Order: sequence, then C-alpha cells, then structure tokens
Amino acid sequence: MEQRSLFLWLIPEPRQQDDLESVIREISSRYGGPAFSPHVTLLSGIPDEADATDRCQSLAESCAPLDLEVLHVGHQDEYFRALFLELRLSRPLLETRMQAEHVFSAHGDSRFLPHLSLAYGSITAAQATSEHGLILAKLPHSFKISTLALVSATRGLGVDSWKQLCAFPLGGLRS
Repeated sequence: MEQRSLFLWLIPEPRQQDDLESVIREISSRYGGPAFSPHVTLLSGIPDEADATDRCQSLAESCAPLDLEVLHVGHQDEYFRALFLELRLSRPLLETRMQAEHVFSAHGDSRFLPHLSLAYGSITAAQATSEHGLILAKLPHSFKISTLALVSATRGLGVDSWKQLCAFPLGGLRS
C-alpha cells in the first residue's frame, strides 16, 4: 500500500521563485535529475489528517514572512540534497519550525538543516563545485519567504507524486 504523507513548504516570493526555477531547470537538464518547484521544507512526515488544511492556514496567519540568508552552496551524497543552498537557522525560522511542530503535533528531524535544494539525484562533488559560479551569479544571497504550502507526496514515487494541497500567505497578508 502506498504511504502518503504531508509536508510544509516555505515558498519564496514570485520573482525569486522564477529565478530559482530557472537555475533548477538548467542544472537538472545537465545532470538528468528531475525539475521541481523551489521550496524550503519546514516540516516533513506529517500524518494526512482531515484538518491539515485548516491547521496550515492557522499556522500561516500566525507567522510573519521570513528573510532567509544563504550561508553557502552545499552538496551531499543524498538524493534530495545533491546540490542545495544551506540557509542560516535564524531565530524567526526556528520559531516558525517549532510553531509548525506544535500546530501539527509532529516532531520533524531534530537535525533540521534549513536548505533550498537546487538539484536532486546523483551529482559528484566536482560537478557540484562546477555549478557554484552559475548559482552565485544568478541567485541572491537571501530570500524573502512569503507563502506556506501544504504538499502531499507518496513515498518512493518521486517528485511526480507531489501535489500542493493549499498555500497561504504568511501573516495572513494578501499580495
């Protein structure tokens, strides 16, 4: 039986989202990985419950937009972290994470590494290093996060199984 779970994503503002999508498509076309929507996973593995949309909306309304600072370009020998932007774990981001855990009665990975992935798949350290120039030239050193999304995914099926269920502006402000 397929196991679906929910994820909370922080979504950059539209202009930055477009820039990120362009870089992700460019890198994925070079290395054969999938293209995907840019996001920062705030919380993963949330049980699929009937009131999840209401909880997401409540959380979004109670959280202010975030400014996330890029620390460096990272690479790991891990499918979902093949190439990424490591982000500073600021106090507002940590508080948003803790509030999400409270609202969803869930506890994410205690090793929370805030990041924005740029490539999934298998990328060598040398390939990742060769992408630094493109990344640093095309992307800003900080991101404004203005939206919280609730996403459903089926374990083992990859990005094609991802489905955004809802999205709400942080702070309840309409853009």
